[in-house]
Amino acid sequence: MDSQKNQNSSHLLRDTTQISEKDFVDRMVLLTEGKKPNPWASRFGWNRGLISLVFNGKQLPGPEALASLAQAERVNLSWLLTGEGAPYEVLPPPHWDRLALGSEVSYYLFASDGGLQLPLVQVTRPSTHFPIVQVYSGLPADFADSLDYLHRTRQPLYFAPDHPQVAELRKGWGSNRLLLGDDEQPGLLPEPTVYIDLSAKLPIMPLQAHNGSYLVNPPPVIPDTERDWLWALRGLDKEAQGLVLALVKRLGKGESSLMDTSNR
Repeated sequence: MDSQKNQNSSHLLRDTTQISEKDFVDRMVLLTEGKKPNPWASRFGWNRGLISLVFNGKQLPGPEALASLAQAERVNLSWLLTGEGAPYEVLPPPHWDRLALGSEVSYYLFASDGGLQLPLVQVTRPSTHFPIVQVYSGLPADFADSLDYLHRTRQPLYFAPDHPQVAELRKGWGSNRLLLGDDEQPGLLPEPTVYIDLSAKLPIMPLQAHNGSYLVNPPPVIPDTERDWLWALRGLDKEAQGLVLALVKRLGKGESSLMDTSNR
């Protein structure tokens, strides 16, 4: 991910003549949300000299400095350098096998009266540095496999209280500070002691699209053995899936004859 961000920032910096230093500084100041440039930027590795040069409009940060900013603050580098788009990165729904797992990773959905409100927020809290946040948004149906996968792997998945600013988050105008908070303001994600674990509820939650939310309407629960079989089948390529399904159909049709043969 870091190398990809480096490549993106290098590409955007190729023609610096198209970047207005004044507009760039204005956008950097917006990202600080009223914080002093130092120590705000020192959190993600910028030294005092670079901070001074950048915020005084005397120098643009290099690709590595931009990549560290993008990772720490979820900044949309295209917006930062050109003004196009929204300030913060919002990704499309992830494929289930690309979701990060582990004790340092937690996932959050916002609770509302109608069910589960998107987006899905991923927070990784390494012991060595700042939390890394990813925000995913899209159609509810596109998250079905991801939520099922998180449940099956018992990865922490929590409710967070609904809030009017969740709409800003979906549009790319909500910062990590809005989510995590700091010593001056609380974030949208509450303390771990008040989280409600969603994982146990997922087997009885059909994933239906309705006004952008998931609806809670318990259907019959799929037996664990059947769910395990379905996920095992998903892990095969299309050719192997076809062979397995063909075998199952043949066994289903010839079950009685196979039993008669064995009795003889």
